[in-house]
Amino acid sequence: RVKFRDSDGQRSLDDATKILRDALAHIPLNSDDRFEYLLVLSMCISDRFKRFGDPGDMDEAVDLARQALLATPPGHRERPGCLDYLAVSLFNRFQHTGNRADLDEAINSQEEALSLRPPGHHNRPNSLATCGAFLTDRFRYYGRPSDIDDAIILHREALSLRTKDHIERPMAMHNLASALLERYRQYYRQPDIEETISLYRECLAILSGSWERAGSMTNL
Repeated sequence: RVKFRDSDGQRSLDDATKILRDALAHIPLNSDDRFEYLLVLSMCISDRFKRFGDPGDMDEAVDLARQALLATPPGHRERPGCLDYLAVSLFNRFQHTGNRADLDEAINSQEEALSLRPPGHHNRPNSLATCGAFLTDRFRYYGRPSDIDDAIILHREALSLRTKDHIERPMAMHNLASALLERYRQYYRQPDIEETISLYRECLAILSGSWERAGSMTNL
């Protein structure tokens, strides 16, 4: 994958994909390492889709992510990560095809990953943010009120887990502000827009002198 990205050509990625397929063919179905090869192969094929746009690659990337999840049954230490990757793969396909079933499954997968990362887990903030973002998009496209309410709850928790000096705090604030703004645009609740403005102002203060400040200024 690194060689492909450096050369920006299809041949290197095709070579990497072939090597991974050959390696996977020699790995037993019950091997503890099989899921890793499936994930890396899925990533390579996903890269190829992003570069060259073959829909078949997108579908195969999702299928391989499903296989990786099957190789990490409940209780497996890597199951949350495989759920994460499947969720993102499905969401990426939804963005290209508009198939709601993909978005729904992405949310279900991410919710399962979140359930496996209880309070105190180091990856819980990321799962909260991803799940919140997916729910916000489903609300944006399909308008189910509970989705945006749940998204805001998730983003609030994610923000509460980012201390004042945490490098990811501005992003957590932005995520919450975006969800609140989405709800305001639909229902015109004054507290939502007031909190949105307050969050973006705090972002500006934190990002003083940063290139990311421009984005917060635009949103404000």
